[in-house]
Amino acid sequence: MSDRAIAIFDFDGTLTRTDTLLHFLRLSQPRARYLLLLPFYLTMWLCFKLRLASAESTKAAILSTVTKGKTTNEIDQLSLRFVPVINSLLRSEALDRLEWHRRQGHQLVLLTASLQSAVEAWGERMRFDLIIGTQAEVKGDQLTGRFVGKNCKGEEKVRRLSQALPHWQEVTSYGYGDSPSDRPLLDRCTHAYYRHFPTVKD
Repeated sequence: MSDRAIAIFDFDGTLTRTDTLLHFLRLSQPRARYLLLLPFYLTMWLCFKLRLASAESTKAAILSTVTKGKTTNEIDQLSLRFVPVINSLLRSEALDRLEWHRRQGHQLVLLTASLQSAVEAWGERMRFDLIIGTQAEVKGDQLTGRFVGKNCKGEEKVRRLSQALPHWQEVTSYGYGDSPSDRPLLDRCTHAYYRHFPTVKD
């Protein structure tokens, strides 16, 4: 087991200034279709806020409008096109902290509830060592619009990280998050940062 420290970053609202879901939905379909579906997206979001639907079912229903029936190659191409969109939404202080961890030689983990296949191209370009997100179900070469397992949020983040890196809690860890659902992860980190980044000092 390596004693290399690990830095774990949430994505939406932590590395980025805002949630990226609507940006991905806009990118993934013609503008006219996006506007036509916008009332549906808003209704699903309202149902979630009123606790009439779970976060998992809400996200699956919304994302299925742009993923169901697409091939893995089409999603890969969308992920590539999503890179500059994500770059336009990044927090400068988050990038500074990310680069600090890289200079320290720490293992970098992107741990997000976002669809993993949507952010994978960006994560690879940012040289994350490990990218963990909500998994899209694929049958044959096409996405079904459903998820494999649970939405990667809350305790599921801890479970997925522990599955990928079983000994992560035995090394020094730095966790970054911005929402109450990040608390289960942050509570297990050696150093936890909630809605802020410490000043970078070499």
